[in-house]
Amino acid sequence: MNSWKTLTLCIIAYSFVACSAKKNVTLPNNSSQSISASNSGNKKAPATTTYAKSSSTQQYINKYKQVAIDEMHRTGIPASITLAQAIFESSSGNSDLATSANNHFGIKCTSDWQGPTYHKDDDRPNECFRKYPHAEGSFRDHSEFLKRPRYAGLFKLERTDYQGWANGLKTAGYATNPQYGPKLIEVIERYELYKFDKSASKDPVASSGDRGSLYFEQKPVNEEGKIASKSTQSDNEEVVPAGFYRVKAGDTLYGIAKKFNTKVENIVTWNNLESYSIAVGQLLKISK
Repeated sequence: MNSWKTLTLCIIAYSFVACSAKKNVTLPNNSSQSISASNSGNKKAPATTTYAKSSSTQQYINKYKQVAIDEMHRTGIPASITLAQAIFESSSGNSDLATSANNHFGIKCTSDWQGPTYHKDDDRPNECFRKYPHAEGSFRDHSEFLKRPRYAGLFKLERTDYQGWANGLKTAGYATNPQYGPKLIEVIERYELYKFDKSASKDPVASSGDRGSLYFEQKPVNEEGKIASKSTQSDNEEVVPAGFYRVKAGDTLYGIAKKFNTKVENIVTWNNLESYSIAVGQLLKISK
């Protein structure tokens, strides 16, 4: 009788151990499968995937899409191309050039550049890059940069032909990366930037034509600092008090500072400016 009890208990104990062992084997396998799924395991990502659709990039697009659209209507450069280049060149505004020099397109100094500069190692040590007072200035200068003769053929393309523009930029020598065109196309299609190429035009933005300076659109303002309509602007030249200067069309802070032998930072401080943007008709203090 005791032997039967002993045998029965052994069978029950064996069954329990077997079930427990089976569970212990199953859980790690499931856990391993879960980790593999989240890390993609040994599966390779599609060859066309070069950018993850990140929230930081989407925020960058939301912040600068209107600037790109405005530049498109001013110059004819597709907004999708401008945004894709900015995303790619500046890592969505997180690159050293973007954070330290407001340079979102990696544009280097040229013989006609008269603005501030920023030096960093690139293809060669301590290379000279253009520096801007704000990101908008970089976007505007990018448009002006593409007006050079080597890119003239791009402007014969349709504004909605982002593929032609992307590949054309590589062919014209904008970048040395052989995959530059496809990479731009990938960004455009991943974030559907081509939608901005069909945006309706607003009032045309006047160009100052002041190449090589610190770019930013200037809008007429009244004495209270508000945007003035054309009807409120006076054609008469006023007498400006000593030590002050009335901003004219085409003026930049850099140009004004150079004209009056002072520094841009001084003008910003003396006038409590929150940014480096100035407006036509604005009265600036240019000396202590």
